[in-house]
Amino acid sequence: MDDALVAALRADGRMSVADLAHRIGASRSAVSARLEQLKADGSLNVVAAVHPEFLGLTAYAHLAIRTSGRSQATTDAIAALPAAAFVSAVSGEYQTVAELRLPDSPELYRTVADIRGLSEVEQVNTLVYVDVVKGLFMPGRPLPPWLRLDDRDLAIMLRLQADGRESYASIAGHVGLSPSATPHPRALPPGTRRHPDRAGAQPRPPGRRSGLRDRPQRAGRR
Repeated sequence: MDDALVAALRADGRMSVADLAHRIGASRSAVSARLEQLKADGSLNVVAAVHPEFLGLTAYAHLAIRTSGRSQATTDAIAALPAAAFVSAVSGEYQTVAELRLPDSPELYRTVADIRGLSEVEQVNTLVYVDVVKGLFMPGRPLPPWLRLDDRDLAIMLRLQADGRESYASIAGHVGLSPSATPHPRALPPGTRRHPDRAGAQPRPPGRRSGLRDRPQRAGRR
């Protein structure tokens, strides 16, 4: 059951318990109980993979760090940095590797300089990312030029980064939206609005803004 459950959640991390049960051929109660157990013991964590540029992060680098003596203090100090997306102790010529993500190049260089200034650091080999071709949290494509986000968009993303299965009602309560508005996409091309009853987008009426705060129109007779 665990393998099937994880595979289904990889395809859709917000799949309902009912759909998960149907997908893997188990009862809803069994799936719900197992899902909660896996989450409680840390075996499973469902989070949103957000494009770094959504968060204003455009400068990325991989660092290989050589230290004198034990490297644990250096590894811990780098891991505590908000800019550190990944940190690991390694064997070989270097003792620690890290990936940094920052708003711009000057901030990246300042952070690298701070790391070089740590007491046990002897050398930092910095590789600045030029073109990310593949990465779990860094899709190899630029953001659409029309895409615009506001503070509520970012607040939703940050909550889903912490818990990708947080309920819409809970998210709405934290970001100041109604539960019915929260699930709907805010980021749509100019001049379009998505309908909940069919795929695709249609021109929106003049004067209406596309976004989560737009109330979805009900399908039916006029």
